[in-house]
Amino acid sequence: MIETDEPATPVPLVTVLIVTYNSRSTIRAAIDGLVGSCEIVLVDNASPDGTADFVENTYGSRVTLIRSGENLGFARAVNRAAEYARGRYLLLLNPDASLDSENIDLLTVAMRAHPGVGVAAPDVIEGAGEFRTMAAGYEPSVKRMFLHSSGLSRLGKYTARLRGHYLLRDQTRPNQPEFVKWVSGGCMLVERTVWQHLGGLSERWFMYAEDVEFCLRASSAGWKVAVFPWARAYHSVGGSSDDSSGPVRTVWLENLYDLFVLRYHPSTVHAASWRGVVAVGFAARSSVFALLASVRPAYRGDARRFAAYARAAWGLPSPESVPSA
Repeated sequence: MIETDEPATPVPLVTVLIVTYNSRSTIRAAIDGLVGSCEIVLVDNASPDGTADFVENTYGSRVTLIRSGENLGFARAVNRAAEYARGRYLLLLNPDASLDSENIDLLTVAMRAHPGVGVAAPDVIEGAGEFRTMAAGYEPSVKRMFLHSSGLSRLGKYTARLRGHYLLRDQTRPNQPEFVKWVSGGCMLVERTVWQHLGGLSERWFMYAEDVEFCLRASSAGWKVAVFPWARAYHSVGGSSDDSSGPVRTVWLENLYDLFVLRYHPSTVHAASWRGVVAVGFAARSSVFALLASVRPAYRGDARRFAAYARAAWGLPSPESVPSA
């Protein structure tokens, strides 16, 4: 995976950009399959668990390590890593995700075969593969968000009109590209020229929503965004829901609404519709899973999670209260 302009100066085809924070226990799986085949640039966001020392001691000069003196968040750290990248393609990769050089080859070959594609991703298998949602999807419109929050997007396998904000795995065909509006920054391949044209990720958010916003900008600028499902990556996450008492993270939803307001400049009524349909959709799903939990207790975690999303959506501010860009 090395392109050579001159024999003495090898230029990497792909530069992998990784941001770490307390990632010592997972980072090895992300790096081991890539060392020697890709340029790797890693920004450590001041991890107190010794991630940076572990990377330096284990990989030495094979990984370009940048030690941040503070936690920059995802977007700022990725943008900083990109300043050191030399590859024709930039691969954003989470520290708890992994793919090997063969699957990177599949992605770069696919992008070359589809010259209109500026941003792409493999099929990212979450956990043990039990999740229906893919790390890709469509714009966060009122319609798409209602289909997602209510669960009606499961009918999208019969007609694309019913696809929600997230693409579902049974809505793709294994040997055909799926053209979408966004792919996750957890495993995203971007042509360097596209990255430079768009100026990297928006630093408006500490994390979450910046990948959706970047892809929407790429799409508006004329590039296609695609999932090539014959390439595979793996993301290590919890494989099942539980009913633990820990807080449910809703920042992804809050930032998505912020993006919706920032990008589409909705009227007060339009924004209220977004908040309302998302709240009602998640509340309905929570009620269904609460009933199912009486038979199968494992569903209690899902019911609690969807209820938290419903409350978060209902409490979002009016567009007048959202800071401008």
